[in-house]
Amino acid sequence: MRAWWLSLVSILFAGSGCVMVNPGNVRVGGPAPIEVGSPKPSEPMTAYGPTLQKVIAQQDKVLKALRKGKWSKVADEASEWTEYVRTLNGYAGTSHDPEQFHSYCEQLLVHTQAARDAAVREDAVRCEQAIRACDPILNRFSRDFPISAVAPPVTKPPKPTASKTPPRVP
Repeated sequence: MRAWWLSLVSILFAGSGCVMVNPGNVRVGGPAPIEVGSPKPSEPMTAYGPTLQKVIAQQDKVLKALRKGKWSKVADEASEWTEYVRTLNGYAGTSHDPEQFHSYCEQLLVHTQAARDAAVREDAVRCEQAIRACDPILNRFSRDFPISAVAPPVTKPPKPTASKTPPRVP
């Protein structure tokens, strides 16, 4: 009996991947990869969420191209970054604070365009300065406008409790 059980276990482990079992649903394979800072696959995203993720990821692409010293690639990636920010700006009306959303996008546009201009001039110092100037803006943007559409849990105020001291007897 034990040999049969061990052979069954070894067959299962030698299979084609992880088996995830959900009630009424079995599928073979592992979970989908999740990017850092992205919502869980089951969480709904805001309307602007996917574009904000692209804007954030594009900054890394521009920096990588800059590190390689390929100026035409830096300029192309910075141009694409600027386009993503313009697209993101179009989602301001779907946010809880359209005015602040526009403000962050305008600030990003100034710096993404400066990065592109510096790349065209092949000025590594100014290009990196422009790229790095986006860090605090993107941090505030991500904090003030979360990608996930799930609202944070509402904490209820504590219930009043009755006094545990016995009443005084005169």
